[in-house]
Amino acid sequence: MCGAGLAALGLDASERIGTFGTNSKDLMITMQKPEIEAELRGLGLTVMTMDALERMGEQKPMPSARARRGDLCTIMYTSGSTGTPKGVKLTHGAVLSCVAAQLHSFRTKSEKYGAEFTHENVMLSFLPLAHIMDRVIEEAFLANGCAIGYWRGDVKVLGDDIEALKPTFFVGVPRVFDRVRDKALNTVSKRGTISQAVFNWAHDHKLSQMDSGLLWEKASPVGDWLVWHKVAARLGGRVQLVASGSAPLAPETRNFLRVAMCAPVIEGYGLTETCGASFTAEPTVTAVGTVGHPLPCLDFCLAAVPEMEYDPMIFPPRGEVLIRGPVLFSGYYKDDAATAQVMDEEGFFHTGDIGEMDIFGQLKIIDRKKSLFKLSQGEYISPEYIESILITAPAVEQIFINAAGDAAKLKGFQKVKGVMLESRPFTVENGLITPTFKLKRTALRNHYAERIEQIYQVLKTHPPAHQAGSDDAPKSTLCTVQ
Repeated sequence: MCGAGLAALGLDASERIGTFGTNSKDLMITMQKPEIEAELRGLGLTVMTMDALERMGEQKPMPSARARRGDLCTIMYTSGSTGTPKGVKLTHGAVLSCVAAQLHSFRTKSEKYGAEFTHENVMLSFLPLAHIMDRVIEEAFLANGCAIGYWRGDVKVLGDDIEALKPTFFVGVPRVFDRVRDKALNTVSKRGTISQAVFNWAHDHKLSQMDSGLLWEKASPVGDWLVWHKVAARLGGRVQLVASGSAPLAPETRNFLRVAMCAPVIEGYGLTETCGASFTAEPTVTAVGTVGHPLPCLDFCLAAVPEMEYDPMIFPPRGEVLIRGPVLFSGYYKDDAATAQVMDEEGFFHTGDIGEMDIFGQLKIIDRKKSLFKLSQGEYISPEYIESILITAPAVEQIFINAAGDAAKLKGFQKVKGVMLESRPFTVENGLITPTFKLKRTALRNHYAERIEQIYQVLKTHPPAHQAGSDDAPKSTLCTVQ
């Protein structure tokens, strides 16, 4: 479609279709869910099958349109994790720039660390195609002549799909890798004390060796033979590179992947507005916890955020990450005001993410401006960071932390005290998480508003004994499920 001059639009929720109204005559919508056909027709859009479209072309053949660099290629929606999803317009030039940079990164890292990025590589696609991360990586794989296998859409048989395809490149998001770790730990916990002791020794020994500077293949041959090759075999046994994006990995999950995958593990960073990955890390000990260096298709800088005391001019340099280059989007669909809010006069896109540069020139994402809450003494706290720690607890399947920030006048010594257990999971279908398993914080606050308020009222009227009568009663709220 893109080669014919059409714009491809990826949607993961039918409610977003209404955003386009009846003025989208230049957009073609392809569906995976037939049940939304009536809704499309109700918007005045023409709906046809691919077979019908092909027959139309056969009956009235026309010369193929030639897309230009500045032509619209696709519209991808933001995840909506911090607000209403916005349609991001990406041109052919932006997509090609990102694909070229991705190819360079894959080839460089593959050659440097013993993997092979050739036409014989195979990637398993199980992330939604409405998400920019999977979309751009697939474009890069196709441009390199690689193969792509698509999962059957059922998480219960994802393991079977992996074993059948035996992918060489495994691309996922933190929640998927959290589940890989949880499954391995649960399996070991059922095998007795000796098995657990061997597993823990193999993990700690290899991790310490890797932290001392050894790469994965030389860190612990005995541990690999005893434990880790068996874990890697569950991912098909051919994985040469593991890549994670969309959100930071929890430290425990990151360390487990480094030890267990028997392959390089890298993290990346990017946004829909930057056409996916903008930074990718090296699989070395100095890069652990960072998203690495920028891809060769953009400029970036750190901007001061005085109200949060972030200053790029002092060490370590910290500030809001700003990105500029040919990979940038051309604006939000039908929302010029929102576009103007994130673009400055020098052409930089303001990401809203707070970054820190280390002594090796690598970027580490440490905060998010939009979702932070403020303590009474002026310090900002990131709920995502707290969630990333607590989610590693075996009993926690999903977690959402909410706080009433300034209004609550939280104190630095306070901890999460109000806890609500929810038996129903957060799902894409109920609108509480994105297709890449990120929390929709606004939707969660609205969905549980009444129950959250009840928790606050209980904390006000029945504070913990050690704080009874104090104005510093805890105001933070923790919602967990399962």
